[in-house]
Amino acid sequence: MLKKIMLLLPVLALMALPVLAADLNNDGLDDAREFPVPANYTKVDGAIAIVDVGTAVGDYTTRLQSLGYTVTAIAADSDLETLLDYALVILPVGHGDAGNYPTFDGLSLDYHTYVETGGGLWVGQPNPWQHPGNEATVTWVPYLLHVQNPYNNGDCPVAIVDDTHCITAGYPGADFSFPADTVDEMGPEWDVLVEGPLTGSPSVLVAEYGAGKILVEFGHPSLGSSCSFDDTAMRQYVECTLGGGSVATQSLTLDGVKALFK
Repeated sequence: MLKKIMLLLPVLALMALPVLAADLNNDGLDDAREFPVPANYTKVDGAIAIVDVGTAVGDYTTRLQSLGYTVTAIAADSDLETLLDYALVILPVGHGDAGNYPTFDGLSLDYHTYVETGGGLWVGQPNPWQHPGNEATVTWVPYLLHVQNPYNNGDCPVAIVDDTHCITAGYPGADFSFPADTVDEMGPEWDVLVEGPLTGSPSVLVAEYGAGKILVEFGHPSLGSSCSFDDTAMRQYVECTLGGGSVATQSLTLDGVKALFK
């Protein structure tokens, strides 16, 4: 009898476990299980990072510093552990080109989790250059966004679509980013704030994901660029997208926890 009970114990233990969701990304971890963010996790309020993708980094940094912001450059391959140190992470122009795409596609979960836990993500013009058809899907934002790099100069100056948002309220369209990439497919979660008046192509998109915020804008920060955007836009992009402070009560996917401690 004792032997039968001993044989049944492993079976009963398995029956007591919850049914786990599928491991969709095939990494050996259950994608659906959630764990609390470690209690010692705090995001530095107001800390801003710009990811060094090798293009236009200096333009963003110079202009933001002139507005009084302190900006820290971080490596292109920075993962969740680094992203979590900042309240706002900026991806400069060119993060979506063929040379950078594999890096950020591989970090998609890190960026999703960063925003989900309260981070602010400013996504500059992806510029999907040298991809087949010069088009690509931006996988490191959590909602569908597919872009091509052609644009129409007739879209300058741009037009405000939603003048009630924190970013645009009280400012003219001419202050904001030009659609230097064309959005040809996007999810319903995005809100269009600014667009090109000729083509109707979005030039400023926003969305919320979990506890965080995402801004996507398609202009170039160089003041010498075609239809450059104003310092007003730079300031509004920062102030209205900055993430919060400690989010120790938020939840992470198990994949996110793995990334945090790797």
